[in-house]
Amino acid sequence: MKKLLYIWTLLGILLTSCLNTIEDRDSMGDPIPESEINIDVHGINPGSNKIVMINNTPMTSAYWDYIIGYSVRQNDTVLLPFLGTQTITFTAQGPGGPTTVNRSVDVNQIDFPTDPMWGFLAGDDSDGKTWVWAVDIPSGYIYGNGEMDSTEPEWWQVAPDEMSSYILDELKFDLNGGANYSRIRKNADGEITSTTSDIFLLNTTKRTLATANNTPFSRDRGVFSIIKLTDDEMVLNVAKDDDGDGEVDTGYISMFKRKGFFY
Repeated sequence: MKKLLYIWTLLGILLTSCLNTIEDRDSMGDPIPESEINIDVHGINPGSNKIVMINNTPMTSAYWDYIIGYSVRQNDTVLLPFLGTQTITFTAQGPGGPTTVNRSVDVNQIDFPTDPMWGFLAGDDSDGKTWVWAVDIPSGYIYGNGEMDSTEPEWWQVAPDEMSSYILDELKFDLNGGANYSRIRKNADGEITSTTSDIFLLNTTKRTLATANNTPFSRDRGVFSIIKLTDDEMVLNVAKDDDGDGEVDTGYISMFKRKGFFY
């Protein structure tokens, strides 16, 4: 009898606990309506690429998505490398759950320097920058493999005349409204046979480069390590699992130069 009474008492406690949890959850209310989200997003100067983000919404924590990064500060100032109308996404986390809103800001000038890698890769004006294979590089090899930090092909070395149609590819990057990338394929007569557009993903801290939809940088796809990037030269290295055992065996190295640059 005592055992049965104990079981009923335990069940009563558990039921009461569950009901209290549901009541507590219900008492938290609904997420804050979008109309009550009070944030301020603006350039520090008219048209500036230095963006001020301020959360004035009471009883909320902030989560900002500013295209090239994230911030959880209530107030923050960030640098954007893009020209044009940019969308900042803000999520307010309140007692009733999250509410997300967007704010637009116009960037007409890069008046505050960003990481130099953005300019090296995509130029500093609306024309962007086009990269081609470094066919006249003094070493004579523009593709091959080697260690992951190799600045040029080490073991298997491919010369320009061994590159087949890849040698005619052009890679265009620009910052007009976002991180825009195009792979332009040409035939031997210089005519464009296809253009594939994508978004490039540049991580200046990790020094990596990729595309949102896995469009290749000419021959290869994946996340590339940027081994060298100057105004005139770019060396990319992508890890490959040659024997399919799930481990990186080597890096495949591509040697590019700015279109119009000659060694």
